[in-house]
Amino acid sequence: MDCDSYSIIPISEDFKDINGNKIINAYFITNFKKNAYIVGTNENDHTDFEENDDKLIKQYLNSINIKYYKTNASKTVNNILNPKIKNVKGNSKRKNTDYQYTELLVALNLLGLKDKYTYEDIIKFSNEMFKKGNKFKCRKDILDKYHADLKSSYDNKTFKKSYIDNFIKELFNINFDLNKIECVYLTGKSYSEYPEIVEQNKMYEGMKPNSDVYFKLIDEELLQGISCKQSFKCPCTNKIAEDAGLSFELNHLINLREKLLNDNGITKKNFKNHRKCESGDGKISKILSTKNHYSIGEKIDYWKELENHIIKYKDYFINGVINSMCQGTILPYKVYEYDGEKLINTLDRKLKKEKCNIRVSNIFCWSKSGIRDASKIWFDFMYDNEVMYNLEVRFKGEYFGGKGRPQLFILKEKKEDIDKYIKARVKFSNSN
Repeated sequence: MDCDSYSIIPISEDFKDINGNKIINAYFITNFKKNAYIVGTNENDHTDFEENDDKLIKQYLNSINIKYYKTNASKTVNNILNPKIKNVKGNSKRKNTDYQYTELLVALNLLGLKDKYTYEDIIKFSNEMFKKGNKFKCRKDILDKYHADLKSSYDNKTFKKSYIDNFIKELFNINFDLNKIECVYLTGKSYSEYPEIVEQNKMYEGMKPNSDVYFKLIDEELLQGISCKQSFKCPCTNKIAEDAGLSFELNHLINLREKLLNDNGITKKNFKNHRKCESGDGKISKILSTKNHYSIGEKIDYWKELENHIIKYKDYFINGVINSMCQGTILPYKVYEYDGEKLINTLDRKLKKEKCNIRVSNIFCWSKSGIRDASKIWFDFMYDNEVMYNLEVRFKGEYFGGKGRPQLFILKEKKEDIDKYIKARVKFSNSN
């Protein structure tokens, strides 16, 4: 769904497809031109979900008491949904991640939001803290964007009371005293206008400090940070996959990537017509599909070479994972991670590099229904010979030149899910 301009509505987390499968990170999307789509991720097998089936869309719209105009989706959106949505421009099917309301909730919780769950109460508390000035540091236009995202979460029933409750519970579990908070910073996508944060991070920019919220405790010189994730299943961070190595090696990967597309009629001028979206025919996804790559070993030259490249330079990528996931061990201040369930002090993630490894995965390419049909490759990040993270490599809507380099996403996985993938592999491998 990588098209140029969309209106996007987050869908409640209990949304299911017509077969009863739960769809997470789901969004209702339209570009005002053709029928609307629903996109997301199948919770059972983590495959991408993208559907414009009339029955499914009607099911969703009926659930929020909106009549679906089958022959005129733009009428549905323009006349009825417009008050509920925000426009998003760019080359992504996903919501803008710079001003997630969950980051606002974390900042306000540190300021004493406890027991306030309605939109009106949260906004009132937020504005009160902002007016005090010295304790809640956030630019007004940025705060307004967070407020807009919060409003959207209520309108579309994606707000999670548990995100507040679990955070408070986790603070209690680590004996965190909110009375010691001197001030809280909610920066949005950049902390560049806060000299104290810039100064604290200036020697560590190569490590890419990834906190979304900063806070200062009374009588402590250094600030502390929190990286906020919407849920456990959200990617922790991402890296460029075609990275490290010599220039001729990187150019070789670019040439292979572009040749694969060119040989199939995809060019820099027409690729937007062949993406998997309303105005595209999905041809690129079929070209880049790795189903045969994993099922019968029929490997596309580009994916095979990228696999070899990542394994050859795995030390570089291991360092990238450690730098992202263990920030408390490499920065001079505490960095926490909160995913709506657990608040983790990343100082406790003391990964010894000599115990880390990366291997081509034969786990995450599986789902309960067999090999996944996706334009992705996967790697296992190992620690002490156990799988710790899923490293997923996929494109983000661009395919040519430097901008077309795929991204490597770091995903946390629960042991029970890993066991399910392994059981599926054994089941389907034995049946063949």
